Amino acid sequence: MGCESMTNARVDALISRGVWVARQAVSLDQVNAWRTVAEARYTEVDAVSAQKGPWAVAGALGLPFVPTASSLGLEALGSDAHTVERVLTEALGSLMQAALGAPIRPLVESAWVRRQFAPRHMPRYHAPHAWHQDGGLGFDYLNDPDLEGGLLPMVTCWCPLVSCGEDAPGVAYLPNRPGALLVPEALSMISDIGTAPVLAPGDVLMMMGDLLHRTHVTPAMRRDRISVELRFVPSGHAGRRGPWSRPTEESEERL
Repeated sequence: MGCESMTNARVDALISRGVWVARQAVSLDQVNAWRTVAEARYTEVDAVSAQKGPWAVAGALGLPFVPTASSLGLEALGSDAHTVERVLTEALGSLMQAALGAPIRPLVESAWVRRQFAPRHMPRYHAPHAWHQDGGLGFDYLNDPDLEGGLLPMVTCWCPLVSCGEDAPGVAYLPNRPGALLVPEALSMISDIGTAPVLAPGDVLMMMGDLLHRTHVTPAMRRDRISVELRFVPSGHAGRRGPWSRPTEESEERL
């Protein structure tokens, strides 16, 4: 299959199924550099959590931190945060642009380093992510009835920094596109376990905004997982702020 045909196949898969696994889209050297910084940051997180509790981490480190998801703002990577945006855009920007039908920009205020624990290591206040759609970021599910219009045009690039999906938590998804947001009650009733690919460092899981996905974790898993994620929207789109979004100007200065 020629390069153009392969590109078209990827675009078709991303548009029709809402998901594409870009194998080895990021070099292992680059992934290792990100992981080294991320692991050092989580060592600091754990030290503060042990002394003062997890809700003191953000203030102590001066970084956005969500204890229930062990998520740090991407700016925790310091100068490497710029590299995440550049590398993902260079490697996958044309594919995202084709899928969204427009030039793209990153939502830097909703970019994260995430840690997901194996069950035996999971703190009592931490929980895996249930079924959700990234295109519902900041949507008012209680007061806005427009579930189709409320869906953000978005592609999430989710990049594990360690192998995952088998011995460490990964992501499970339902390979179809609802085309609209689902209300929380409908999400809670999904019984399908979904598809959970085994991913290697350097792979990038690309997900359209309406793709249903969740954390994939099993009792047999023994290792924790660290990942980075960055969401992209059409450059002319205002986006939408979620409850943990950072101030845009502050995020852009840090990134």
